[in-house]
Amino acid sequence: MSKSKIIEMKRITTSDGGTTYIPIRANMPEPQGLAPMGTATLAEQQQQMTAQPVVEKLMGSYQDRAIGFSIKTWQVSLLFGVIAWLLARVGAGVPLFSVRALLILALGAGVVWFAAFALDLLLSPAGVAWYKARRFWNYMDREQRERFDYWRNVRQN
Repeated sequence: MSKSKIIEMKRITTSDGGTTYIPIRANMPEPQGLAPMGTATLAEQQQQMTAQPVVEKLMGSYQDRAIGFSIKTWQVSLLFGVIAWLLARVGAGVPLFSVRALLILALGAGVVWFAAFALDLLLSPAGVAWYKARRFWNYMDREQRERFDYWRNVRQN
């Protein structure tokens, strides 16, 4: 990326009567195919630009997300499983290579994996969409209940 040098400051009058300056750079070519705009249309266009919703599109499939989740969590799950295994060995005297020790290792890793899975699911785009839909459903349910209560009170009086 080449550096550009400011060669001129162009004066622009804003819609509220103030003035501002826009730097004109030497290495930046003028945009092609754009019609010149007045200051009123520039302000209108800025309002329209800020009113547009932000939409993020995530690339990849659910399989990619699952592989990424496995890469992120297997080390932590295994570490907690080994810690639980060692604590069972030292604290409870469980034999080192027994079915109980293997079960404790698997449970330790499984609990951490499940907690990470629940967090990842809730914080993923699908989880955020579910949470948003759930909140909207609760809002609609509460609004309907209040409306029914209002009309029930109107009929009783």
